[in-house]
Amino acid sequence: MGISPLHARFIVLEHARRRLPETVHLMGRQTVMLTLDEAVALIKKCGVEPHYTLVEIDRKTRGAQAAASDFISDRTFFGLLGVRDVLAIDCSDYEGADLILDLNNAVPEALAGTLDFIFGGSVLDNIFDPATYLKNITRLLKPGGRLFEHDLITQHHHPYCLVTPAWFHDYFVMNKFAACALFVTEGAAGFTHVYALRPNADDFVSDLGPPRSGIAMGVTVIAEKGPQSTFEITPIQDQYRSDAGRIEYRNNLAAMVDGSHGFTFEKPTSAELCRLDVRISRSFRYLGVIRSAPAGEDAVPTLRSNSGLASGLHVLEATYGGNCIAHPPDRSAVSSIYRGNVTHIIASMANGTDRWQWRVDVATLGDPAPERGKDLEVYYVHSSDALQRLQRAYIPAEASGRDLLLQCNDT
Repeated sequence: MGISPLHARFIVLEHARRRLPETVHLMGRQTVMLTLDEAVALIKKCGVEPHYTLVEIDRKTRGAQAAASDFISDRTFFGLLGVRDVLAIDCSDYEGADLILDLNNAVPEALAGTLDFIFGGSVLDNIFDPATYLKNITRLLKPGGRLFEHDLITQHHHPYCLVTPAWFHDYFVMNKFAACALFVTEGAAGFTHVYALRPNADDFVSDLGPPRSGIAMGVTVIAEKGPQSTFEITPIQDQYRSDAGRIEYRNNLAAMVDGSHGFTFEKPTSAELCRLDVRISRSFRYLGVIRSAPAGEDAVPTLRSNSGLASGLHVLEATYGGNCIAHPPDRSAVSSIYRGNVTHIIASMANGTDRWQWRVDVATLGDPAPERGKDLEVYYVHSSDALQRLQRAYIPAEASGRDLLLQCNDT
């Protein structure tokens, strides 16, 4: 388990919003993936002055040993933020845990409501019973206590289970937490896109879309317990709520503070957007990028020859509803809008054929912008073209019900 530069940034931003307490509990000892100079630079970049603390190089956690780098310990990182005691909770004494607890089982009554700040570094995606874990860990918090939890929401890096942003959000709303900030991140080499959940009380939480090949997505939640907060309420998913349930959800959401205010990020460059375009969803607002390296100069991506191209058509990118990207949908949709959102669907039908014609069907592609006309744009190459020139097929809105033709155009 570890604290990446991405999550270190979130921790420092939360500290800038509301100072961390003197004692922090970690779910397992954490590998902080920063050297001392990198940590100090990050803290200052967020407008926080680092505290004097004992500098300890991490030689004990498995992640630090594998990296063979001078990463600072979790005690040093939090010490730079003025934290005095950094204690670890684990199901065994693995890597020197201070408190032994199996959060698959009920926590001892004596520990309920005793902790000020809990950091869960990718625990929920590696535990068998996520609901029990979340209820137990929030039960440990005292009123005013905060939970910082980050987990994977795509099948990368060996997760045990995956949950959606709405799963977290609905739990904290229905258990009357005082504040909650929820972020979704999607990373490319050198930078990560950041989105914040902005739910509408009278609409369901829309999807951000499926994972893009090879790119991990994560969720980060920072929730604050209030005097009236509970931990045992099990929410019902939005589209299945009763009328009374919808009223309760609306009232609880209205009373909850959005804790993400004040979290600011850099704007993406055009080169970054070419490499990884921004997703569009009614329930999520795009905040910007977090960079792990200086932004490179803008560049125009080029299509490289692929000598191993299979026979026939090869779809590189297919986008349905790209004409709606500049304007979020009027209401939530099951699928979402981003460049390449239907690539795998079109490719699964067209790849390998010599000539492919299809009557476009919104039921097959999914509807990312209900009640709006959506165009369809497909980029592809054909193996019979010796130069493997990039070809484009385009159908203006509304594309559904019209014919798409992909073939080798000898020009």
